[in-house]
Amino acid sequence: MPPRDAYAIGRRLALRASVGITGSDPEERTGWVDVAGPGVWNGHPEGPFTLTVETFAACIAAFDAQANPIGVDYDHASLAVNPDGGAPAAGWVQALELRGDRLWACVEWTARAAASIRAGEHRFCSGVFDFEAIDRKTGEVSGACVLDSIALTNRPFIDGQQPITLTAGPTVCVTSGPVTRALESSMDEETTPPAAQVDDAGKMLAARLMEATGMDAAALLAALDAKLEAVVAALKGETPATATPPAAPAAVAPAAVAPASDVAALTAQVTALTAQCTALGAELVPLRAGAARAADASLVAEVDAAIAMHKIQPSARDAFVKLARETPSAFRALAATLPASLAPSTAPALAGPSQAHSVDKAAKRRELTAAKRGWGLTAQQIEETVERQMADLYPEGN
Repeated sequence: MPPRDAYAIGRRLALRASVGITGSDPEERTGWVDVAGPGVWNGHPEGPFTLTVETFAACIAAFDAQANPIGVDYDHASLAVNPDGGAPAAGWVQALELRGDRLWACVEWTARAAASIRAGEHRFCSGVFDFEAIDRKTGEVSGACVLDSIALTNRPFIDGQQPITLTAGPTVCVTSGPVTRALESSMDEETTPPAAQVDDAGKMLAARLMEATGMDAAALLAALDAKLEAVVAALKGETPATATPPAAPAAVAPAAVAPASDVAALTAQVTALTAQCTALGAELVPLRAGAARAADASLVAEVDAAIAMHKIQPSARDAFVKLARETPSAFRALAATLPASLAPSTAPALAGPSQAHSVDKAAKRRELTAAKRGWGLTAQQIEETVERQMADLYPEGN
């Protein structure tokens, strides 16, 4: 919902504009980052997962319902049990936004992280999504996905993100959570805004105008000076011809003033284009879902083909389908080693997924260990994490 007046802007900024990060000019260390887009990923060490527009909407709703910002760390250090050197924050998420079908976050970086980004030492981020979040009050699984944290990293799992940039001018994160809405509802009486909030409102207005026009700060100020009367007239609902004349004797010729109708037309065009992008994003959701179903059907067909070649007993179909869905590469490697000579009446039945996995446990252990070497963990932490995953994959012992 757009702010009702300049004071409302200032009041909204006060909610999450700063979380006490030391250093001057926090708005110069704030920027929007591309967190993730929709898709299906089957190659993550923790298992396959799917991200959709609905997933991102749930993350935004959960974020709006909480008062604290989401932490940003370095290379997922906060996920480790006992991280070396602790897990200092690289920044704090002040707002989440759905742009088309991608999730974006407005992050207020620490001075150290901002310097690292400007120097090109860090270029990407990596979001941590919790698909089985536990409600802190009830202790029950909520069933909704939440954004647990974000890492500043150079090795994101999801490919195709836009690199992180810091804008030359001020960037302001405007939130729309329940605390903000409750505060806005209390603004009916007339009050005089404090100077700091008016200053915040001015910075936000300047940032939005620069984003809308593509101008830098100097060009924006020059344009406002040249067409100040037209801007004032448009804000008052007047036409340039009826606007209050300037104090200087020389009046601005009507031909040199941009009519308010042009501004309205441009606004309508932006609104229409935004609606088109949203519609296209919605159209992509079922297409991606169809692609995921097709990929799953293809894996099941591979299992059925192995059964038809007498490599797998029909009674073990469910176990091999589960293996193929969890780790396609492991299934294909196993299927390639099975002889195509087992008669349906004499082939031994598989006990379940754990027996199927046991054929290549050593390779699986090496695969899991290699995948975690880029997480910034110690050798002991990697070994403990791999042991837990192997215990889940092979309950009979690893």
